[in-house]
Amino acid sequence: MQCGWSIELAYKSIKSTLRGTPRRLRGRTADLAEQEVWGLLTVYNALITLAVTTAADLGIDPDEISFTVVLRATRDHLLTTAGATHGCPNCGHRSTPDPRDLITAIAAGPRNRTGRHRTGPRTARKRRTEHTRNVVYTIDITETIYP
Repeated sequence: MQCGWSIELAYKSIKSTLRGTPRRLRGRTADLAEQEVWGLLTVYNALITLAVTTAADLGIDPDEISFTVVLRATRDHLLTTAGATHGCPNCGHRSTPDPRDLITAIAAGPRNRTGRHRTGPRTARKRRTEHTRNVVYTIDITETIYP
């Protein structure tokens, strides 16, 4: 992954995936907004650390680990952990979830496709002057069942 796009993907992960698309910062003052941004950055860095740890355990490139998978697995793990601290409502026993279960859940999730290459120009200007490249289309025509 190129360095220039890395920061854009980090911003996207924080703004769209971690915080949620329709949400705005809750802080009504500059100090509170700054505090919330620092909180989001802290959580983002913790989740990326989990992704890198999982990738190291699997012996793969960290870019193959989906940020969304890490986020969902972590939320599920935290909800399980919160339930364990309160104990079973029926018998009251408490079980402590194993942190390695989180790494296992992340590893079991779908992976990003890192070997993908762009088949067409990215910008509108280049799309007007360049043509799609390295693409083969197959069209199957079938008879319709409608009159």
